Amino acid sequence: MEKLRGFLKKPSWGEVFSDTINTGIYILEPEVLDLVPPEKKEFDFGKNLFPLLLERDLGLYGYIAPRILERHWKFE
Repeated sequence: MEKLRGFLKKPSWGEVFSDTINTGIYILEPEVLDLVPPEKKEFDFGKNLFPLLLERDLGLYGYIAPRILERHWKFE
C-alpha cells in the first residue's frame, strides 16, 4: 500500500502524471464520511473527497494490483 501524493479524476492527456487507474473499491474510516457536506446533493469521491483528503494531509492510500488486467484481457 502506498500513500498517494496526488489524485486527478479523468485527466486530459496533458494532465496525465501516472500510468495507474482508480478502479473504485474504497475502504474508509467512518470519520472520513464527516467530510461530506450534508447540504450538497452531489459530492464525488474522485472530484471532491480524495482531493480534500490530500489537501488536509489526512492520508489517502492505494494498492497497485500487479498487472491484473493482462491476465484477463488482451491488449493489442
